[in-house]
Amino acid sequence: RDTAAQEAALAATRLADAKAARAKLAADKKIADRKAIADKKIAAEKKAAAEKKAIADKAAAEEKRIARANPERIWVQVSTGATEGDLPKAWKGVKAKAPTVVGTRGGWTAPWGATNRVLAGPFKTAAEARTFVNALAKEGVSTFSFTSDAGQVVTKLPAK
Repeated sequence: RDTAAQEAALAATRLADAKAARAKLAADKKIADRKAIADKKIAAEKKAAAEKKAIADKAAAEEKRIARANPERIWVQVSTGATEGDLPKAWKGVKAKAPTVVGTRGGWTAPWGATNRVLAGPFKTAAEARTFVNALAKEGVSTFSFTSDAGQVVTKLPAK
């Protein structure tokens, strides 16, 4: 009897140990799965933050490049026009009214709200621009000086 009881007790202990081991294994797997999910989430957040920073850095670099390519400059606005195709005609009209004042200067354009500016310049100083404005006024051309912001794109009008 003692042996049978001991064997039964030993079998019960083994069964309980096996059951406890399976439960611990299941709990460890659950913990490992949760940790893996959390690690993936953290990695995804870090990747998203790195991508967002890369995009912001690229945008800042592009902004700096545009600002370097287009520094603040002094211009004289001689006309405006909503249709970009008509801007060279507006420049030719100013040249026709005051050919000696305009001389060999080329025309430039910059966006201005829903329309575009037609510009002469750039000028080294505001005084030089003011002299140009006054000379055009004597020829009957109404103009004013304009200082473009750093980074504002000002493009040369075609010679045609």
